[in-house]
Amino acid sequence: MQPLADNLESSTYETFENDAIKYELYEQACYKAYMDKMRFGKFLQTPGCSEISKSEEPLKFKDDPIIVLYFGAGRGPLIRRALKAANKAQANVHVVALDKNPNAIVTLRNMIVDEKL
Repeated sequence: MQPLADNLESSTYETFENDAIKYELYEQACYKAYMDKMRFGKFLQTPGCSEISKSEEPLKFKDDPIIVLYFGAGRGPLIRRALKAANKAQANVHVVALDKNPNAIVTLRNMIVDEKL
């Protein structure tokens, strides 16, 4: 497999995307990060951030948009999970996705239209 190749085959993406546990854990991590960002205005997992009590405090920054960047987005499985987590957290997110594979870009554009993103 050549994950850094310019034009990956569909079968290569399928191999990467078959790791269900990775995507579930990613979604959980996104949810926790969104909740931290909306509650405290920062991601508590960031090195150097002082630990703040994770008690149920009001969501002080709920309406602030959270920018999510993907470099090498592929066909968008991480994006789907990040958006699912955002929906669960009721977070205001804005996603920017980049990929150098023209076929992946077509798939991402279709995802935006088909899933009304």
